[in-house]
Amino acid sequence: MAYYNLAVSLERDGTPEKAAFYYQKALESKPDYVQAHINLGVLLANHGDLDAATSHYREALRIKPNNPVAHNNLGNALSARGDLAAAADCLALAVAAEPDNAIFHNNLARILAKQGKQAEAERHYRLALQIQPDLPQAQKGLADALERKKKPAVSGQAW
Repeated sequence: MAYYNLAVSLERDGTPEKAAFYYQKALESKPDYVQAHINLGVLLANHGDLDAATSHYREALRIKPNNPVAHNNLGNALSARGDLAAAADCLALAVAAEPDNAIFHNNLARILAKQGKQAEAERHYRLALQIQPDLPQAQKGLADALERKKKPAVSGQAW
């Protein structure tokens, strides 16, 4: 616990390399420390190491399979790696585990929109905004979804 708390403090102080070291120390002492896996995953993802981040999120889910934050974070990392189908699956699990979380709905909506599933995306943006009306990402996402809905599909040019 002391290593974990030190890591959190170092991360807040803007020293991510030291924070990562102490998250690792915490995990050496307690390999099943779910929150340490999640926090280390976030730190690694924020510094571009998506492979290591996904590994920590997967380990957190192995230990605690229904952890909505781990599902959300894994979904975001998979999306950043271009695996939209797996990302959507993870984010749907996050939403199912914590249906009143606007961020989870927004993240799922964003992936659904990228997959071209506009109606589903719109539904999740609206759910996010019902929960948290001032969520700017959901406001923008819904506006974009509604704008795409207005535009007619482009078909082949007639000659």
